[in-house]
Parts: sequence; structure tokens; C-alpha cells
Amino acid sequence: LRGARLGRGFLQMLGRNPLALYLFSELLVVTLELIQVRPGMGLYHWVGLELFQRLAPGPLGSLLCALTYTSVCCLFARALDRRGIILKV
Repeated sequence: LRGARLGRGFLQMLGRNPLALYLFSELLVVTLELIQVRPGMGLYHWVGLELFQRLAPGPLGSLLCALTYTSVCCLFARALDRRGIILKV
């Protein structure tokens, strides 16, 4: 696959800030779970059940939820990349 460039920029964007993406994904899910929609049910769990499982019950709904969550994280990575922000340890 020499010279293959399809998806290269996207993967480089993700690879520039892996620590920031990891922290963002963890903080996002924790923050969404802290927002209580009902007693004992956080926003992340509620969206998964009420939106994605109603839209596509079973494994397909879970896949759609995961892809949406991953897309939000990728948007965060893109925002960091466009601003030239790179976190280094």
C-alpha cells in the first residue's frame, strides 16, 4: 500500500492528541452520567435507551450510540487540530 493516502490525514489528526482524546472521552461520559434525567439514570444512559434503542433496538442501537459518541470525540480532535493545539507530556 505504498503511496496510499486515503484516511491518512484523519488518522494523523487523531494521533496528534491521543492523551487529550482519551481524557475528553472519559470526562464526557462521566459528565453526562452526572446529569440526572431520572433518579438513578444519567443522561448518557438515558440517551442510549430512549433515543438509540428506540431508533434501532438491540446491537444496532448500541452501535449507533457508539458511533455517535466516537464522532463527538473526533470533532473535539478536529477542533484541537485546526487550532494547532497539541498536548505533550
